[in-house]
Formats: sequence, C-alpha cells, structure tokens
Amino acid sequence: DAIYIRPTTIQTARAANLTCAAFRYRAELDHENIKPVR
Repeated sequence: DAIYIRPTTIQTARAANLTCAAFRYRAELDHENIKPVR
C-alpha cells in the first residue's frame, strides 16, 4: 500500500506520520500482536 502514497514535502506532516506510526507500533507491542523474531 505504501507504494501508492506520495511522500509529502511538508515537514510537519512527515513528523506527524512518523509519530503516529510509532504509537501504532507501540500499541501492537503492548497487545503482543507482533510475533518474536526468533
């Protein structure tokens, strides 16, 4: 899906997207939905 999203030149939007992705990843870790690497 990410291939269809054009990156933005607005730095604030990029920072917000990164922050949102980090919080989503943290939530997935907290709920133990991510399988261990090994």
